[in-house]
Amino acid sequence: MKVRKPGLLVLTCLYFLSLPVAAESYRFVYASYPPANYKTPDGKSSGFFCDILRELIEKRLGSVLVMETYPWARCQVMVRDGSADIMATIPTPERLEYSVQTSRPFWVKEYLVWTWAGHPRAKEMDSIRSVNDILRDGLTVISYIGNDWSRITLEDMGVPVINAVSVEGMYQMLSVKRADILIEDPFLVYDSVSRKEVLDRIEATEGILGRSSFHFLVSKKSPLASRIAELDQALSDMLADGTIDRILGEYSGVR
Repeated sequence: MKVRKPGLLVLTCLYFLSLPVAAESYRFVYASYPPANYKTPDGKSSGFFCDILRELIEKRLGSVLVMETYPWARCQVMVRDGSADIMATIPTPERLEYSVQTSRPFWVKEYLVWTWAGHPRAKEMDSIRSVNDILRDGLTVISYIGNDWSRITLEDMGVPVINAVSVEGMYQMLSVKRADILIEDPFLVYDSVSRKEVLDRIEATEGILGRSSFHFLVSKKSPLASRIAELDQALSDMLADGTIDRILGEYSGVR
């Protein structure tokens, strides 16, 4: 019996094995929140959240990162249902029901109290150090839809909160005296070019409510969840070698 040589089959298999394997692609979703993350006029995703994650996913893990912007509430839904892989935010019990977090934070946010320029009670606001102080002083806060921190920390504790439909709207509303205060990190407030027009109508006080650690949260339905240990190691390396400090420094001139 004649033995058929498998030459063509072997060559075909070798050919396909020699082709480069496509890198994993992951989808990062974010709300416009300068200078953390935003779209430039030419449509590029920018900001220190984007830059840190781009370094982490593309350079350290060797994968492809797709970045898309949506309203913040929708971003969280997309990570929950697995249509997006990752977001950058504060871990909460609700968010950790559908995501896994990196073990180390990549940024720590300060909660500074802001008010509208000329507010007659601005000096009193300098002493704010807790939610109880806001309740004691009977102040109304402006936040934005989807901000779990303000919902849990303020609204659930009985603080009157007015929610704007966007982060941008939050500043606009304070500037026209729709409420007494908003709470935000100065790093985020001072950078946004689109908000320059209202900066002269709002002012920082010496009041501060504390700090929160920001982590990357990966959908439990994402293939990236199985690489959380790699993410943790790469993020630790970036913190140790100064990469994250360098990226933050590129945005610190706005302070």
